[in-house]
Amino acid sequence: MMKKLVLFSLVGILACEESDQTLVNTDNQVITQSDTTEFVRTASEMAATSKVSGKYEIIYANNWENNPPGRYSYDQMKSEFNYGLYEWGLGKRTNIYDPKSCNVIKEGSSKFLRVSFPKGTYGANHGMSWEGELGRKYSELYLSYDIRFKPGFNFVKGGKLFGLSGGVFTVPDPPRGMNGFDALAMWKPDGTIQSYVYHHAYRSRYGEGGNWDPALSKLVPGKWYNITVRVVMNTVGKKNGIFEAFVNGRLVFSRQNYEFRKSNLLGIHKITFLSFFGGSSKEHASKQNEYIDFDNIRVFRYANGKGEIAGFKLSPAGYSMQIPKI
Repeated sequence: MMKKLVLFSLVGILACEESDQTLVNTDNQVITQSDTTEFVRTASEMAATSKVSGKYEIIYANNWENNPPGRYSYDQMKSEFNYGLYEWGLGKRTNIYDPKSCNVIKEGSSKFLRVSFPKGTYGANHGMSWEGELGRKYSELYLSYDIRFKPGFNFVKGGKLFGLSGGVFTVPDPPRGMNGFDALAMWKPDGTIQSYVYHHAYRSRYGEGGNWDPALSKLVPGKWYNITVRVVMNTVGKKNGIFEAFVNGRLVFSRQNYEFRKSNLLGIHKITFLSFFGGSSKEHASKQNEYIDFDNIRVFRYANGKGEIAGFKLSPAGYSMQIPKI
């Protein structure tokens, strides 16, 4: 059972401002010592150096253990992102609707976030669809979270899940010019997971799909799993960006043909908190009252010089990664 892989109390972050020149240097894939200084916001202190645990550097972490059970509002989440919290796919719109669909649940001795979907709902106006600023730009990051679908969950025609993003653009629409990207996941009708990526080399108004290994990515409702995605920015002018995915630590997807950006000034700087049915048509609507549980969100990278797989190196077939623990 994957529940509670890690327990820690970091919530949200503050980060150092950087000049454009620093970002260009960082985006050359060379991680220098100065590039490893971030500041995190904890319950007891407003600024401290980012947490390095062994070979990992934790950029953001949340497991809701410090939140009281009950409704988890937009205002609560906004308090964890001092650099901005936006509505997904609408540029920098900050007057986000509060969907009243998120609750902190206590089960036994632990807590987690539950996102609910009433019968007949679909689209980004239901569930969860926020983008949280990380405060600076990165060339490579991992996003990891635990997920559990309600027992008996009806996947219908699919729905969206968390990811990493950068820049500003609106959806559904392909990125144009100097616009950004969104590297997401989504569930499919059969309960398997796939990638769903908005990037410059894919000109559809919707994201580009990518099937994950069905033997490892089919999620059984009622059971906890861990999903981890890795995103590496492309070299400007080339389609060599990387998206990889892992389920319970095992590699299920690896591809290197993404054009996430057209400028070195663009990097990964947001978490996309996305969870809804659809699609934007009634055929995607939930058939019954549903929910999805999320826990142990971690955004991280390898500490300086400690990455087994880093930069433009792809994970080998059959690779298993360790999820950082604190």
